[in-house]
Amino acid sequence: MNSGLEPLRWIVFLALWRMTYEMANAPRDPDVHYLIQRDPPEERLDALRQDWGNKAARNFALAQHKNWQRWNEAMFEKVN
Repeated sequence: MNSGLEPLRWIVFLALWRMTYEMANAPRDPDVHYLIQRDPPEERLDALRQDWGNKAARNFALAQHKNWQRWNEAMFEKVN
Protein backbone atom coordinates (compact mmCIF):
# COMPACT_ATOMS: atom_id res chain seq x y z
CA MET A 1 0.00 0.00 0.00
CA ASN A 2 3.00 2.28 0.30
CA SER A 3 3.16 3.96 -3.06
CA GLY A 4 4.82 7.08 -4.34
CA LEU A 5 1.51 8.95 -4.17
CA GLU A 6 1.02 8.43 -0.44
CA PRO A 7 2.60 11.81 0.54
CA LEU A 8 0.42 13.53 -2.07
CA ARG A 9 -2.70 11.94 -0.57
CA TRP A 10 -1.70 13.26 2.86
CA ILE A 11 -1.08 16.75 1.50
CA VAL A 12 -4.49 16.81 -0.21
CA PHE A 13 -6.16 15.45 2.93
CA LEU A 14 -4.54 18.08 5.15
CA ALA A 15 -5.34 20.88 2.68
CA LEU A 16 -9.02 19.88 2.57
CA TRP A 17 -9.10 19.56 6.34
CA ARG A 18 -7.62 23.06 6.77
CA MET A 19 -10.02 24.49 4.18
CA THR A 20 -12.97 22.96 6.04
CA TYR A 21 -11.73 24.50 9.29
CA GLU A 22 -11.28 27.94 7.71
CA MET A 23 -14.74 27.84 6.12
CA ALA A 24 -16.34 26.83 9.42
CA ASN A 25 -14.68 29.78 11.22
CA ALA A 26 -15.20 32.38 8.49
CA PRO A 27 -17.05 35.57 9.50
CA ARG A 28 -20.75 35.52 8.68
CA ASP A 29 -20.86 39.04 7.23
CA PRO A 30 -17.51 39.68 5.58
CA ASP A 31 -16.60 43.18 4.46
CA VAL A 32 -17.37 43.71 0.81
CA HIS A 33 -14.33 44.52 -1.25
CA TYR A 34 -14.46 47.97 -2.82
CA LEU A 35 -14.03 46.62 -6.34
CA ILE A 36 -17.38 44.85 -6.22
CA GLN A 37 -19.31 47.54 -4.37
CA ARG A 38 -21.56 49.83 -6.33
CA ASP A 39 -19.95 52.99 -4.95
CA PRO A 40 -16.33 53.43 -3.92
CA PRO A 41 -15.99 53.67 -0.11
CA GLU A 42 -15.07 57.38 -0.22
CA GLU A 43 -18.18 58.34 -2.20
CA ARG A 44 -20.36 56.13 -0.04
CA LEU A 45 -18.93 57.70 3.12
CA ASP A 46 -19.43 61.21 1.71
CA ALA A 47 -23.06 60.40 0.93
CA LEU A 48 -23.57 59.07 4.46
CA ARG A 49 -21.95 62.17 5.95
CA GLN A 50 -24.22 64.37 3.88
CA ASP A 51 -27.27 62.45 5.06
CA TRP A 52 -26.10 62.69 8.68
CA GLY A 53 -25.46 66.41 8.29
CA ASN A 54 -28.92 67.00 6.84
CA LYS A 55 -30.51 65.02 9.65
CA ALA A 56 -28.52 66.93 12.29
CA ALA A 57 -29.48 70.29 10.79
CA ARG A 58 -33.15 69.30 10.60
CA ASN A 59 -33.16 68.12 14.23
CA PHE A 60 -31.37 71.27 15.37
CA ALA A 61 -33.92 73.45 13.57
CA LEU A 62 -36.80 71.55 15.19
CA ALA A 63 -35.21 71.88 18.64
CA GLN A 64 -34.67 75.62 18.16
CA HIS A 65 -38.25 76.06 16.99
CA LYS A 66 -39.50 74.31 20.14
CA ASN A 67 -37.27 76.49 22.33
CA TRP A 68 -38.54 79.70 20.72
CA GLN A 69 -42.12 78.48 20.99
CA ARG A 70 -41.66 77.82 24.73
CA TRP A 71 -39.97 81.19 25.19
CA ASN A 72 -42.81 83.00 23.39
CA GLU A 73 -45.41 81.19 25.46
CA ALA A 74 -43.57 82.05 28.69
CA MET A 75 -43.08 85.71 27.74
CA PHE A 76 -46.57 86.41 26.46
CA GLU A 77 -48.80 84.27 28.63
CA LYS A 78 -51.79 86.03 30.17
CA VAL A 79 -51.47 87.13 33.76
CA ASN A 80 -54.63 86.57 35.85
